Order: sequence, then C-alpha cells, then structure tokens
Amino acid sequence: MIARRNESRLLGMERDEKEVKRLLEMVRTLMRLLGYRNRDVERKMGVSPSYLTRVFRGDVEIRLDLVLLMVKAIGLEYAEFFALAYPEGSTPPSPAAKEIEFLLEGLRPARLRSPSPGEPRRRETHA
Repeated sequence: MIARRNESRLLGMERDEKEVKRLLEMVRTLMRLLGYRNRDVERKMGVSPSYLTRVFRGDVEIRLDLVLLMVKAIGLEYAEFFALAYPEGSTPPSPAAKEIEFLLEGLRPARLRSPSPGEPRRRETHA
C-alpha cells in the first residue's frame, strides 16, 4: 500500500483527485444547465436513488466508466464533453503529445496534415 502511494506521487497522481473533482463538477454544472435533477440522471443510468448525491459528496470512488455513463445520461457525446472540459489550446502540449504528433505526422495523408505554425496552407489541386 505504501509503495503504491509513493508510486502515485512519483507519477504526479496526487493531482488526479483535483482533476476528477473538476470533471465531476463540470458534469454537475452541465446537468443543471440542461435542467436535469440528480434523480433524472440516476434513472437514466439505472442506479439507485441518491447515488449521485453520494458521488458528488465524495462517498463513492469515481471511475471513468461512471463519468462516461453520466455524460451519456445527460445527452452528450463523449467527444462533446471532453471538448468542453478541455478546450483546444487551453494547455500547452506535453512532451509526450508533441512526440506523438511528430510520429503521426508522417502517417497522415497529405490533405489531412496540419500545417506547422507559420507554414502556409497548401491548396489542393485536382487534376
């Protein structure tokens, strides 16, 4: 147990709890904006009454599948939720993301490649 905690700290996972809470608060806010009550979403999710109250209070350990189920229950697609949660350009890309982008660049068809910053966009010509 102690080794696992130390491993989590090394990976920066102590911040994960804060991020999970932020995502949960976003789901709750979206629920309210769309006019959903906890009970409405609980019915759609097929969970017991007061389950979401316990989730939002922190009494239930959150898993990704639960967040995704909540997102679907309020009528959003996963991509829509994550685009709202992480708007493009809201954080600079990590070194890993930069490396993946570099590795994938050569695999994309020319018409789908993103121009590098400062690179002019090429017009497609059809013969």
